[in-house]
Amino acid sequence: MVEKPYLFANDHPRRRADVIALAQEAEARDFPGLFSESPGDNLALSLALLDRTKRIAVGTGIAGIYLRHPHTMATGASLIEELHPKRFLLGLGTSHVPFHEEMEVRYGKPLDDMRRYVQNIRSVTEGAPCPPIIVAALRKRMSTLAGEIGDGVMWANAALSHLPFSLAQIPPERRSTMILSNSAPACVSEDRGAALMAIRRYLLFYLKLPNYQNYFVEAGYEEEVMAARSAIGDGDDESLMAKIPERMASDVAIFGTKSEVLEKAEAWAAAGITHLVLDCTSTTGDNLKAAYEVIDAFA
Repeated sequence: MVEKPYLFANDHPRRRADVIALAQEAEARDFPGLFSESPGDNLALSLALLDRTKRIAVGTGIAGIYLRHPHTMATGASLIEELHPKRFLLGLGTSHVPFHEEMEVRYGKPLDDMRRYVQNIRSVTEGAPCPPIIVAALRKRMSTLAGEIGDGVMWANAALSHLPFSLAQIPPERRSTMILSNSAPACVSEDRGAALMAIRRYLLFYLKLPNYQNYFVEAGYEEEVMAARSAIGDGDDESLMAKIPERMASDVAIFGTKSEVLEKAEAWAAAGITHLVLDCTSTTGDNLKAAYEVIDAFA
């Protein structure tokens, strides 16, 4: 039997009651938990979801370290852990330069800043409740750091073919005790072509980010990244989506019929992922509806 995944409960302004209903439905259907997406105050959203459920785990996936002082992050996370013991997971990440430039927030040195940030949280919460800290990673050096300082690691939009390399950056004795998570885009549809198009539309956003371009090069998709950069330079989104080959989409995403989705989820578990998180996307654009389609697929 395929283990049920975690779901992304993205913050939908004006539809937050629907997000809470999704969390309650996931709990009723025995899913293990949800992660709340950034941007937005996903610490607050996590608390709202925990307050309105009873058993499931809720995590931030991720909370950006440059958007909240470590002391404030630590005290907020400690409060949530005290109110909901062993149900909260604090996912931390550095996010991406363009987001911070838009908000006029300084972006520093990710590796040094993440190490210092986690140290500060552990210092502030010493003797007080503190949830497990999951460090978001993409490439080799951040994966290594996550294995050193985190209680877990979360990759996002990782390539399954590249996962052994990423896991190898963490010593086996650490891996055996850590949360090993990947967030993957997911789309359930009997129309595989439509599902592939939805995944390409999803990946369009990430392929424009330099950090992800560098990751996909590391993962063996240098030719595809070079083609994508050319399309980005021309401002041609349709051409960019067309340059995402099915091989790459299948390596990163989980999509297709129910049986195909279950088979791919099983492959991620077999590769070593303990917390598979599905970021549900839809052929129609209604991503909350897509989450219910994923729930039904794992029923």
